[in-house]
Amino acid sequence: MGLRWFLGVGLLVCACSPRAVASSGPVDGSLTGADVTTDVMMSPDMAADGSATDSTPVSRDAGSVVDDGEAIDVANVVDVVDVVDVPNAVEVVDVASLVDVRDVGTGCITNANCSAGHGCDVGVCRPWTCTPGTASCADRFMRRVCAENGLALTTTSCAAGALCSGAGLCRSYRDVVMASGPAAYWRFEETSGPTATDEVAGLVATATSGVDFAQAGLIGSGRAVAFHGAQALNIPYAPALNPAEFSIEVWARVTGSAGTYRSPITSRGGPSRQGYALYVDIENRWNLFIGDGVAAGWQVLPVGGAVTIGQTYHVVATFSANTMRIYLNGGLAGSRTSGFLPNTLSSARIGAGEERSAPAFFFDGLVDELAVYARALPAAEIAEHWAQGSGS
Repeated sequence: MGLRWFLGVGLLVCACSPRAVASSGPVDGSLTGADVTTDVMMSPDMAADGSATDSTPVSRDAGSVVDDGEAIDVANVVDVVDVVDVPNAVEVVDVASLVDVRDVGTGCITNANCSAGHGCDVGVCRPWTCTPGTASCADRFMRRVCAENGLALTTTSCAAGALCSGAGLCRSYRDVVMASGPAAYWRFEETSGPTATDEVAGLVATATSGVDFAQAGLIGSGRAVAFHGAQALNIPYAPALNPAEFSIEVWARVTGSAGTYRSPITSRGGPSRQGYALYVDIENRWNLFIGDGVAAGWQVLPVGGAVTIGQTYHVVATFSANTMRIYLNGGLAGSRTSGFLPNTLSSARIGAGEERSAPAFFFDGLVDELAVYARALPAAEIAEHWAQGSGS
């Protein structure tokens, strides 16, 4: 009877449990690993007569589960749900913390969407071809500006009277001079006389007689003043024109009076020989005269060959550190050591070289863009002024 009852129960389990598969179990009723497909089997409760009354969940006895005849140690079973194959893992990122930085060839809306060194071009990040916002000179008359996305250069012409220099700046000659910090600066842009006013200190130069205003300028399209060997502009004494170190800068064209002393700018006077004077001398050379307070004479620096009548010259005379220098057309023409004492009491004159009430040593020619500085301009700065004014 015991055997018949066991076989009957086995048949009932196979017939009544929809999730149990034990088609080839051993005779002791245990299930082989090949036949186990569920963790829970439904086993019928048996009545005394061997019939099933209902079905209730029955936990599988781990010790009775075998894989090809060997028991499985449940403690070593790995939950495959918690194991991630790292090479194939997908990293989940908090979207709110994302920064939209895109590489070459990816979409963009603004330059900020692109990585460093790239700009946005019609929705695509591309490498810079220039540094955004920078400028340079294509030549003396044209400047180039790099677009804000760093992907294009735009070339434009400088305005009339301006040239490109330095970091791609279109500047006029006036811009260059003002950047050097003059103590006084006469541009002679007045349309009529008898006065000319400097743009820095407001010093007024007044014509003593027939100075011709509104002449064609010696550089650019501006104006100049003309002297004919008997005219001058007088400037009352001003400390701004008489510093202990100085530069005098002028554009001048000699038109006559060969064999005489002719001065485009002079500021001399004091208890003894003091101050400075710029001359074309009797040998038609450019000269710088300065006084060192010794009554015996002037310290003189003559330079260059004979001036050419009708030619425009850029002349800069400087004094500092016991050295006097003259630069002609952007280059150093000569220097010598000397002492110096500034003029302390007399007026200055444009177009004449004498401090007394009756001017003398008159200039014969045109004068333009006259500036006085309270320092010695360095050679590089003088060369820049020359290049800007000459357009070379």
